[in-house]
Amino acid sequence: DYWHEPQQLSVIDVRKARVVNTVKLISIFPSACVGDDGYLYVSGGDAAQVYRLDKAFSVARAYPVDGYASGVCALDAKHLAVAYLTADDAKGRYGKGRIAILNLKSGRIEKEATVGYFPYSVAYADEKIFVSVLGEDKVAIFNKKLKLEARVAVGRRPGNMTTDGRFVYVVNQNSDSISVIDAATDK
Repeated sequence: DYWHEPQQLSVIDVRKARVVNTVKLISIFPSACVGDDGYLYVSGGDAAQVYRLDKAFSVARAYPVDGYASGVCALDAKHLAVAYLTADDAKGRYGKGRIAILNLKSGRIEKEATVGYFPYSVAYADEKIFVSVLGEDKVAIFNKKLKLEARVAVGRRPGNMTTDGRFVYVVNQNSDSISVIDAATDK
């Protein structure tokens, strides 16, 4: 049963086309990134944490966060951007999702900002943080101080994103399309 068993992350050797390791975690969200420090960071979903895995794929550290952890993205060797799919409001009810800057050394959240309904994926390009907002069909663009710079309309249900540094590519799940955003112009 999904809620009572650990979830698994498979490590695949692409050259040999085989699974070389399986990591069991209490909860995961389909988002991971290799940080600038060389560690693998995995979103912990409803466990409200981000896992740092070492080279042997053991949990070296678990960072608590303030909501349902969704997308993660490296900003530099000391910081990770973490989206919260949803987070509790002041009355303990589910509220709008947020984006946070996690300090990897201290383990503390340095900054947070409200994003909207269901921030899903995070990408970093041109010194800006791009957050796909699943429930609003938009991508929110923040600077590193988490000041909102722009909101760009994309296709229906924007999910995963990737970047080549110049462009951010957004997979629109219900439009069967890909939106392309120029990171320099936010268009």
